Amino acid sequence: MSARQYRYRRAVVLAAVLSLVALIAGCLGRAGSAPVQLARQQPLTRTPVVSAPRPPRIVASGVSSGRWLVYLSVPLRAGPRQALCGTDQVRLVAPTQLAVSQSATACQTQLQLTAWNGAQTSVPVTIPALSRAKARAAKAKVAKLYCFANPAGRAIYITIDDGWTPSAEVLALMHQTYLPITAFLIADAARENLSYWRAFVAAGGIIGDHTVSHPYLTKVTQAKATTQWRQARTSLGRWLGQTPAIGRPPYGAFNRKVEVAAARGGLTALAGWSATMSGDRIQTWDGKPLVPGEIVILHWVPGLGQQLTALLAAIRALHLNPKPLTLASFSGIAPQQHALNGD
Repeated sequence: MSARQYRYRRAVVLAAVLSLVALIAGCLGRAGSAPVQLARQQPLTRTPVVSAPRPPRIVASGVSSGRWLVYLSVPLRAGPRQALCGTDQVRLVAPTQLAVSQSATACQTQLQLTAWNGAQTSVPVTIPALSRAKARAAKAKVAKLYCFANPAGRAIYITIDDGWTPSAEVLALMHQTYLPITAFLIADAARENLSYWRAFVAAGGIIGDHTVSHPYLTKVTQAKATTQWRQARTSLGRWLGQTPAIGRPPYGAFNRKVEVAAARGGLTALAGWSATMSGDRIQTWDGKPLVPGEIVILHWVPGLGQQLTALLAAIRALHLNPKPLTLASFSGIAPQQHALNGD
């Protein structure tokens, strides 16, 4: 073999070996990843966001059924009963409601709360002398009627009247969103569906007095008006475990006789309204959009769930916050002077 042939064959073999090495390297590159080393460190340009559960807070409080009810922003975990101010017993009566038993004297203290999501907090709370509050209510000669309530915190108040047609959709909304609703119930209607109204109360609903049989109270004697208020209030309290402190006169018809009869029947205040729902349309007293402090009236009729959904969409768009309607809601509010039109 000449030197020229030898050099040629060696070049061919070397080229074949290099080709084989390249092929193997390519396969390895597809099968796995090779380590990469950065030439220099890269600065972090994004701020990490850590979400923590919101602790519960008090959104409203007031007297109801001889107790001081505290309404919370989020559902709470059931736990052992607390003792405030030495003797006041605290217990969870609904996912977003705490009830404080009657106290002989007022006190200021810290309430320990644990939300359903585990967030814990301690919030200051003032517990009034409920015995004095009840005594004042018993001595009241008239139960004044209010069409507006406290607007603090952009509050708005949802009320639903009568009770002949309970709505599973409303109950589902209450469970999903912890929506505070006041039901002004006709006793004759409530009696037909007691299991539903007990579930309504358990979901955080508030019970109001809408009389026994829904008469025009301005057209009956004061004695009969008093009986309508008292019997409904007593029956609703016995059936549902929540005795109304607020009533609503049927058809919005009221005068001083009706207010006196309500007080004699055990009520402390009457609630009117400033806005109604007609289909999916909201009608306010002045034809303008809803504002904080409005009391909205709906009725327990077929299609209520759709109406309530439309109302909530409007409330959210206006950045309003549904709040429970209690006696404290009327603090500093002027009572209504003229009769309303409605049912």
